[in-house]
Amino acid sequence: MTKVKEILRFSFFILLGHLGQMAFNFSDLFVCSRYSSMASGALSVANGIFALALVAGLGLTIAISSLVSFHRSKSNQNVLPAEYLSTYFLVSALASILLIFLLLLSLFFIDQMNIDPKLIPGILSYLKITANSLLPAILFSCFKEFLQGHEKTFFPNALIIFFNLINFGLNWVLVNGLGPFPEMGVSGAAWATVICRWSMFIFLFLYMHVTFFKKKLTPKYFHFNRELGMELLKMGLPLTGNILLEVGVFSTTTILSSSFGVVSAASHGIVLNLISMAFMFPLSISSAASVKIAYEKGQNNYSEAKKTIYASLFLVTIMASFLSILFIFYPERVVGLLTKDSEVITLGAKILLIAGCFQIADGFQVTTSGLLRGLGETRFPMYFYAINYWLIGLPLGTLLGIYHSGGVKGLWIGLMSAVYLMALTNGPYLYYFFHKAARINGHNVTSPQSPNH
Repeated sequence: MTKVKEILRFSFFILLGHLGQMAFNFSDLFVCSRYSSMASGALSVANGIFALALVAGLGLTIAISSLVSFHRSKSNQNVLPAEYLSTYFLVSALASILLIFLLLLSLFFIDQMNIDPKLIPGILSYLKITANSLLPAILFSCFKEFLQGHEKTFFPNALIIFFNLINFGLNWVLVNGLGPFPEMGVSGAAWATVICRWSMFIFLFLYMHVTFFKKKLTPKYFHFNRELGMELLKMGLPLTGNILLEVGVFSTTTILSSSFGVVSAASHGIVLNLISMAFMFPLSISSAASVKIAYEKGQNNYSEAKKTIYASLFLVTIMASFLSILFIFYPERVVGLLTKDSEVITLGAKILLIAGCFQIADGFQVTTSGLLRGLGETRFPMYFYAINYWLIGLPLGTLLGIYHSGGVKGLWIGLMSAVYLMALTNGPYLYYFFHKAARINGHNVTSPQSPNH
């Protein structure tokens, strides 16, 4: 139980930060849903498209915490030199610039995406504005992951929580119009996001410069270590692929759901936000376990690493079981938290019931992915995502939803099948990879005579 408590403590502020990140979308949707169904539908589709660019950058930065933890352990340094952060910063900045270009380029193809024409003006407006938030969002994540690799999680995650309150207030003022501010609709939600993400990045930058490195960061800030940069790309690019493949499927189903009408688009968007919020619980365990197991790998301590695997899987099963019960037995009440539209509640509850059936499998697959990341393996999980989501889950969902008239519910059944397949492939591969790595390093973790026993 010691390892369980250790991971639980470490993951607490990570969880608050993850929930805070999700709450940005939650507050946008909450305010826009009360503004109009048209605004919430446009916001849902726009967020589905924007998420592809955002998570591509975040996927790259997620590798940073595991790498930092491993290098700290290997070198026996409490704080890594500033050149590590400067290298990660430059790679993240260049990736952000590329992603902004690709996001703006995608706007020229909105008309070809089979989206309800009534939603397109709001979608374009939102994406043009939020493109300005991509750079600070990815750089903030770079700094946050660097601190997380040092097991420093309070300040960046506290910033996220604080600016959630600011974001909600700005949303209410800018979307509806208040005092001297005009009514801006979905564009107001976009501007609130831009203001908050830039503010968060500036505050964290000042913290890194003044407090963490004690003003020693600036002279080396543009120092680039080629070996560290290549290491980040080698580990981070498959992670980007993993997340793009998963989020890409959800974004594709978001676009497909809009072809069934405004109610389907709004229902899908609300449920997607709810399960994304729920996903932050197992994701926090995954993130904490990734850092812990990377440190244990650097110490060549595979007996402790094995305990980390068991403890993290135990915790995620407990969390996911609770969420599953909530979604299966109280779907109308949960959906009703985000909308008062009776049609949206009725359809959304049916979708949430399906989502509740795969919460445990989803928690298991994300945690095993995090453990593999901590062990330095990100390539094969990317292949699993490609096969399970794109070759099986999405075609099945399309078949049921469009060609068998299942509508948006059919799309979600396809997603459920993909999640279960990910759990069934990730689990055995983690077992194989862990024991292979332990044997290579002279450990027999299945035997009482293992060096660390």
